[in-house]
Amino acid sequence: MTAHELLQERGLAAAWAILARAPQDAEYYHSSNDEYVKDISQEHLAAAEREPDKSHLVGFMSSDCGAFQQVSETCNWDQNSAWIEYIQWLTPLADLRNAVAEVSQ
Repeated sequence: MTAHELLQERGLAAAWAILARAPQDAEYYHSSNDEYVKDISQEHLAAAEREPDKSHLVGFMSSDCGAFQQVSETCNWDQNSAWIEYIQWLTPLADLRNAVAEVSQ
């Protein structure tokens, strides 16, 4: 999901909340699962993109700090994996910050 699609679907206030509650080292947000993601395995991702018919799993770290939950000083990160479709649905937090800044001007 692109940052602009997320803004349209959830609205500006929700986008602000997603960003405000994001763990400091989070790189992506998954809107359907309400979770943050980091450290996507580039090796797994390349294999999944190169051979989409082989159903490769892509490794990453996901956080239990949901966007609408209170964030503690330290969020737990768990090793996880998913199909390429999950990875393609992720919204880069940097893109979301830029989209929010554009709309807020």
